[in-house]
Amino acid sequence: MAALVLALHCAVVPLSRAVGRPRAAIRCASQITIHCVGKRRTASSSEGFSDAGYEEYALRSRAHVDLRTVWHKSDGELVVAVGRECAKGCAVVCLDERGPTCTSIALSELVFRWLTEGGSRLAFVVGGAEGLPAALRPGRGASHDGRGSGDSAAEALRLRYLSLGRLTFTHQMARLILAEQIYRAVQIRAGTQYHKE
Repeated sequence: MAALVLALHCAVVPLSRAVGRPRAAIRCASQITIHCVGKRRTASSSEGFSDAGYEEYALRSRAHVDLRTVWHKSDGELVVAVGRECAKGCAVVCLDERGPTCTSIALSELVFRWLTEGGSRLAFVVGGAEGLPAALRPGRGASHDGRGSGDSAAEALRLRYLSLGRLTFTHQMARLILAEQIYRAVQIRAGTQYHKE
């Protein structure tokens, strides 16, 4: 059943376009974008390992979801991009310490619910060194499903919130952890042995 559900989000690429790329014969219609403030770190930089790890999980996830990152130079640019995503009907989830935490199994269920709600498009937002811009921060608190409390400007955008836990991570590390959890969510949904309890 899980394989059937995943198949609904994928489209077959014509064989002529898949020649030489046997694993690329299936292209996903589900798209997950991670929006980050800051600069992408290259392999030669001090945090290049996080970019290499992210690329590994993005590649592993490719059969099920198209995982990509968009880097923004400023908080203002990030806020505009989030507004555009919301205007397109995309489900948008902001990583914030005030958001709810969840298990990997619960996150798997949420990811696929959010993909359904967002028309097969889901965006995660990772703030810069100072966290999320004020315009994207939740109100007094977020509920168990990641929705805000209804009392902030961010509520007009229908943003959801999620916390990776009480630890603090650089945005590069948060992106890597999120990529692994997205891959894990796909594997849980597919019923593979990757996730162990």
